[in-house]
Amino acid sequence: MQKLIFSFLFLCFNLFSQLDWIDSIDEAKELAEKQDKYIMLMLSQVHCDGCWYMQNIVFEDEEILKMLETNFIPVYLEVDEDEIPSSFSYLGTPTFHFLGPNEDKLGFSINGVKNVKEFKIILEKVLKKD
Repeated sequence: MQKLIFSFLFLCFNLFSQLDWIDSIDEAKELAEKQDKYIMLMLSQVHCDGCWYMQNIVFEDEEILKMLETNFIPVYLEVDEDEIPSSFSYLGTPTFHFLGPNEDKLGFSINGVKNVKEFKIILEKVLKKD
């Protein structure tokens, strides 16, 4: 019985501890302005191992998740399927672009995989930039 309860709680925690990704940069801009948050745009591909790592390891970290939920509107676009605005370049995936609450680019573009510690440092730098 305890295993069943533990499994249920673990499932609930995982269901509620994921980022609420948006698939529209325009919608993200509206939300960022209303909520006074930054935008984090993730450019990804379906079979990208690095993208999988970021979503399933880095973005599942409790501290990273809290920083993102509190300060950012996360946008997820597939480079092979979605229309990528021309102002957002990428060399490969994953690629991250950060915009301020007033839609200005912050000069932070990240290419490739980062571990939890590295990504936390990046988020802290973005938050200090404004």
